Amino acid sequence: MNKFLLAAFLFTSLVSSQTPPVVKPFPEFGEANRWNRYEAKFTEVFRLDFEDAAAAIQILAPSVQLTSDPAEVIGGKFSVKLTGPQPVFVIPPSLLNLQPGRVYVVEYDYKVLYSASPLGFVRTLLISTARALEGKTVIDIGGPLALSSSPKSGSDSRGYRIPDAHGMTFGFSGSASTFILDNIRILRQDQVLLPAQMSASNHPFPRIMNY
Repeated sequence: MNKFLLAAFLFTSLVSSQTPPVVKPFPEFGEANRWNRYEAKFTEVFRLDFEDAAAAIQILAPSVQLTSDPAEVIGGKFSVKLTGPQPVFVIPPSLLNLQPGRVYVVEYDYKVLYSASPLGFVRTLLISTARALEGKTVIDIGGPLALSSSPKSGSDSRGYRIPDAHGMTFGFSGSASTFILDNIRILRQDQVLLPAQMSASNHPFPRIMNY
């Protein structure tokens, strides 16, 4: 998809959406019972610290740029700065190869420099570059609110199950604010079956266990 058309889709989707962000919970792992237990395993599939970001992001609005200002940078020499009503950048899908049906977690550090209103926020986006999903090209999976004009910083983490479609990627945007992003990590969440364990106290014939 032409990046200018994609930017138009992103802008239209973000501006016209009046519904709360769609945030789906992590999946429940298998049919767990006293002998059959699962746990989450996280595998990092992508990391970006913006020290060499030229080939790692696709900027869809001129209000996204790298900053080297020590007062703004979160870590290292560079961070990315988003300013204005609709700054948008995405990670090229070829760098992620998101697998349909799998759960991915997006983590990042942020710093809010300015917010014009309580509605100024950082948003994590799931973006389809191939076709619309559920009638949308962009699915907003949430982000922290910038509740005042005073500087605010922290970390955020969002998880989402990838729909049954290829060409999916993650992006970032915001509204009515100026903020910094850095140290983006994307992890795949897998379910791992733990070794079966049977407690002696649950044995149907406890006396036999004593011989």
